[in-house]
Amino acid sequence: MKQLAWILGLLWLLSPCGAAIAADAELQSFENAVYGISEISHFGGDPAELGRLSAESRSEVIHAKSILVNVLKSLQDKNIKSHMYLTETLAKKFPTEQSFARSLLDPETSLLALLVNRFTFSANNAQIVFEFSLVMSSEGSLMTANKSATLIKVGPDWKFASIQ
Repeated sequence: MKQLAWILGLLWLLSPCGAAIAADAELQSFENAVYGISEISHFGGDPAELGRLSAESRSEVIHAKSILVNVLKSLQDKNIKSHMYLTETLAKKFPTEQSFARSLLDPETSLLALLVNRFTFSANNAQIVFEFSLVMSSEGSLMTANKSATLIKVGPDWKFASIQ
């Protein structure tokens, strides 16, 4: 049975459709290898400080960071709805995704990468502040910006509250 599946897979790859998909995958792989972000050295927090975080707190940090990343992605990807990640106050301030995106990002600027430099919880773990660096491309030039974002715990979810 495995041999039949392997043979059918090989025949499909050799077909015009399969060859085109394989070529696209190969091109994508090449593009990622050449233009992808390459880590040169690891930037991390104090191991003793990180070690004091409970498993639940670690999970919350990762969840909050994923919300931050999704908000930043939504500034460029019209298919991602940013309002679902915003606090109610911020969503009211910016009634459309476009108005929110324009408030944070110039139209000719693309966000390329995010590097968290530091994070802090509030005393009751209901708020987290990320200090981070963004790598951006604007009009053919690369630049970095240091920012901080505040996320607030609303029920089981983290909501994006502000960015400086």
